[in-house]
Amino acid sequence: MPSIGNYSAWIEVDGKRLPEYQIKYSGEGKQASCYIPSELGKEFVICYEDNLRAIATIADAKVDGSKTIYGYYIPPYKEYQERCVARTSGVLTGNAIRPFVFAACELSLSALDSVKFDFNHILDILTDDDNASKEAITIGKIVVHVWQVSIVGYARNADHGDSVDLPPLRIHEQAKKGIDHGVQLGPAKPVKSPAATLQGARIAHLVSFGFRYRPLGKL
Repeated sequence: MPSIGNYSAWIEVDGKRLPEYQIKYSGEGKQASCYIPSELGKEFVICYEDNLRAIATIADAKVDGSKTIYGYYIPPYKEYQERCVARTSGVLTGNAIRPFVFAACELSLSALDSVKFDFNHILDILTDDDNASKEAITIGKIVVHVWQVSIVGYARNADHGDSVDLPPLRIHEQAKKGIDHGVQLGPAKPVKSPAATLQGARIAHLVSFGFRYRPLGKL
């Protein structure tokens, strides 16, 4: 799995870690990227672990260019000695969660059908095929950002469901580039959530992990 120092992240399906391909690291050693296989209709979980836990951390995620999906705090080892793996399986809305699901993309033969834009964007698309689908830039990628945090106490659970909206899975044929799958949110499932969760302030960005997902036959 991609690891940077004591930080690591991976994607699970059916309780098993997906294999990673073509793992690469940035020159400064703060970013890791790889490819993972996606299977249509499968739910997945974003996992993060700090095996040293000298400080408190959190791993936020962005899926297909979505707004930030807030993760779970991992406390320092001195405060909690059991192994801690933060697992984010979807978007929490009250007492229900909508899971992440690999879904099929719909191809559009018309650039004008594939994106939302203003009049200037229309001119760009008509004159530059590379801009035929803005969504294609981010569809097919899961990004995990790890932050150092300062835990300040507990607060009642917040409902972030309405603030996260995954893009429509429509991409222009010319911008497909092997992308057949995207991510959507599945039907809501009831969960028993605690009345309060740890709250903290993000102090510094530490590392990032990028997972580009493709059907296994295209890896």
